[in-house]
Amino acid sequence: MTLAAALLSQAAGAAPRRVAILNAASDGRAGARAAGALRRALARQQPDLFPLAAGDLSRALEESLPAKLEADRVLDHARAQLDTAHRAIAQFEQSSARRALGQAEALLLTVEPNERVVKLLAEVNFQAGLVHLHEQNLGLAVDAFRQVLRLDHRREPLDPARYPPEVIQAFEAARRENGKLVPTPLEVSATFDGVPVYLDGVKIGITPLRTAVAAGPHYLLLAAGEFLPMGQKLDAVPRQRISLVVELERLPLARRATEMRRRLAAAPGEMRDRMRRAGREAALLAGVDSVLVVGDAAGTPSAAVYERNADRLSLFRPVDGHVDGLFGLLVPAPTPGLMDLVPIEERTPPTPWYAKSWVVASLSASLGATILGLVVLGLGLGPPGDGIDGRVGF
Repeated sequence: MTLAAALLSQAAGAAPRRVAILNAASDGRAGARAAGALRRALARQQPDLFPLAAGDLSRALEESLPAKLEADRVLDHARAQLDTAHRAIAQFEQSSARRALGQAEALLLTVEPNERVVKLLAEVNFQAGLVHLHEQNLGLAVDAFRQVLRLDHRREPLDPARYPPEVIQAFEAARRENGKLVPTPLEVSATFDGVPVYLDGVKIGITPLRTAVAAGPHYLLLAAGEFLPMGQKLDAVPRQRISLVVELERLPLARRATEMRRRLAAAPGEMRDRMRRAGREAALLAGVDSVLVVGDAAGTPSAAVYERNADRLSLFRPVDGHVDGLFGLLVPAPTPGLMDLVPIEERTPPTPWYAKSWVVASLSASLGATILGLVVLGLGLGPPGDGIDGRVGF
């Protein structure tokens, strides 16, 4: 490895890591408290670790699950608008009634059709027919009642004791005409092929779709997996082709996270396997490599680390304020330095030339000879002719 590569590797290893927290505890409130404790502890770990930014996604992953499904919440709002319309009709406030019915209809076209949704749409159209009759618009009233019968095929004839004659007559006219309408060609395509297509609450095929529908009003809706249901009202004219291209939008991340947690709570199977799958989905949603999965092992709030790269889940540990060991699993080991890349046997630095044995021996011998010569000179044992009187002294 080159020096530049080693330094880049070290810089990458030192980068802070974003960590998601997933509340997968059976006791959602206790899990939310544990998730909050982990979030606060992670915030103190900077710059090494930090939690997801507070927002819709983090709340959907960490807080208690909402008491109601999204579809149930929508249905509740639609019923409230229907009640408003009933009161407005009773008080002859037709404009207020139309407005409330329009809001109820728009809400019901944002959820995948089921029996409850279809019945509410039928009721919206029935009330709309009453409004049109009050406004002396028989044609629109018959169209609205015709849509009621398409949505609710088993709808019984109206009770004359409850409704005035003009309502009974318009409803029966819609029943007679419902099967005698000229079909209209319909083509539907979407962002993807294979998206289920519903017409008036009934699945009629998948995209791309070519079919024919009876003239008059209809509800068309496309619903697929992780995409928002897309519904609209059609007004089919005899022999006039309808061609639609529907652009689907993905569900918001927060809604996908909530639905994932609901699936986890209802899924069968061994707990650790479910927790590992939940950690994987949370990591993909949040775009992180690590997830702190909060559970309730042994009846107490606990957490484990899910690692996306290895697709593995650690052991669960109690969330009691002492989470250093748990966070230790999140912080990667330091990237090897340059010396760590050299084999151990080669890590001892080479011996300098002046410290080698033969050099030391040579230097010692030379130093000894020098010292001896100095001693001899100091004792006066010099060469001949060095005496005071010029003679050799003995």
